[in-house]
Amino acid sequence: MRNMLYNKLVQIKYELSKYHRDRQYLERYYVNKRLTESLNSYYKDLEDSLRYLDNRKEENVFKQLGG
Repeated sequence: MRNMLYNKLVQIKYELSKYHRDRQYLERYYVNKRLTESLNSYYKDLEDSLRYLDNRKEENVFKQLGG
């Protein structure tokens, strides 16, 4: 029983070692991921704003801009 537990732990340790990545790689990966998500969110906001403005009457938009 004890030997089985030991072997299982060794196997888990080996499997986890395959996923080991250094700190610099992880920092770049997560910063890149966050920036990509932010950029996608920004594009979505722009598309929503454009869609909103397209559905508005031109005269009303012009009045709100101070024209």
